[in-house]
Amino acid sequence: LSHSMAIWIIVNGVLWVGGKWRWYLLFWLFHILVDIPGHTHFATPFLYPLSSWRINGWFSWDNYAIWTLSLLVPMVVIMVKYRLVVRK
Repeated sequence: LSHSMAIWIIVNGVLWVGGKWRWYLLFWLFHILVDIPGHTHFATPFLYPLSSWRINGWFSWDNYAIWTLSLLVPMVVIMVKYRLVVRK
């Protein structure tokens, strides 16, 4: 359920209309988009409940480069958003 783009669109649409949408909800979308090709042992039902169509993954989370990128991208976005700088 939490890996569904359809659910993400519905939840974010309701929050947008209600004036409660926040930019950090994009990280949920980022997680879904990374998980679609990122599961080799099982396919993510990213269109649930509209469709049961799935994509078999192209890479595994066992790959440390992918895992590291999935952590660094949100960190960099937050640093840019809040203009955080690393002090020497």
